[in-house]
Amino acid sequence: MEISTKYISLIGIFLFIAIISQTDISNIINIIQNTRIEYILLSYLAIPITILLKGIRWKKIIDMVGLKYKLTDSLKALMIGTFVGTLTPGQSGDLIRTLYLQDKNPSSKSLSTIIIDRLLDLFSLALLGFTGIIIISYWFQHTMYSLYLIIIIPMGLIAIITNKKLLKKISYFFLIRFIPTGNRIDNNQKKDTTKHKGNILHIAERKKTYIKECFNEFYNSLHTINQQKKQITCLLAITLTIWIIGAVQTYLVITALNINISFLYVLSFTPIIILVNLIPISISGIGTRDISMIYFFSLIGISATYAISASLLLLFILWTELSIGAVLWTLNPRKIKI
Repeated sequence: MEISTKYISLIGIFLFIAIISQTDISNIINIIQNTRIEYILLSYLAIPITILLKGIRWKKIIDMVGLKYKLTDSLKALMIGTFVGTLTPGQSGDLIRTLYLQDKNPSSKSLSTIIIDRLLDLFSLALLGFTGIIIISYWFQHTMYSLYLIIIIPMGLIAIITNKKLLKKISYFFLIRFIPTGNRIDNNQKKDTTKHKGNILHIAERKKTYIKECFNEFYNSLHTINQQKKQITCLLAITLTIWIIGAVQTYLVITALNINISFLYVLSFTPIIILVNLIPISISGIGTRDISMIYFFSLIGISATYAISASLLLLFILWTELSIGAVLWTLNPRKIKI
């Protein structure tokens, strides 16, 4: 990864520092100290349910494209992917799941299942987000054009990805930079290859071949899945359920802070916040989640202090979930270059 890309995620950290510097920290501490623990404990129930549903969904995609992988293995790889993904900008590290699935399956086809899995997330979030914006705009009697932009971007991305000819023209740069190819070169090897242009060309050619395989396998997998309409409906139902559970978790955390808020309002803005968190300027949504929460809380007259408190609690719960993936990663690590 290039230095400029590596440090772009610090933007979210700077945003968070700027927000905190304008807030009374003692008030945040006081609000969190008065948290109703029973609601926080209930919110933790969402973690195993969500992990299981995501594991089942990915396992279904794997089965649909003709690969073999146990549900228990998919759950382990998923939790590791969530751990690494949340610690990388735009959750690009989630692609590490490829390195586990390819232990028993072709590498390029394994990667296609993860891309399709993430596309389902993106599509469902955009759909829920669009619905949420309509509801929020109706409540406040004005059109929120800036929020529509958040939805247009992922929908445009989906349109590009599902258009083979268009994607082929613009994707190679992205694929070369972010897809784990297995062609790992350590520092000593890099020094050697700079002296031997033939080796560099050989490595580049192998990488180019792998990219073409990934590209073709992705569209082959997409075509195969498209023939299974009932399974697609099932995948969409599971995905929508996952995000609704996420909204319930957010609602429980907000309620734990003794905030009176409508569940429908939380359900409307939660997918929008998740989409904002996917912007690759933050790690774990730090900064982006906070500023989004402040915005939506301000619309109903709730102070930024409560918004930041809710955001911090959600971050703590997220890190609790990530600890599972961290342990599994430690027990069965993989080398990856993002």
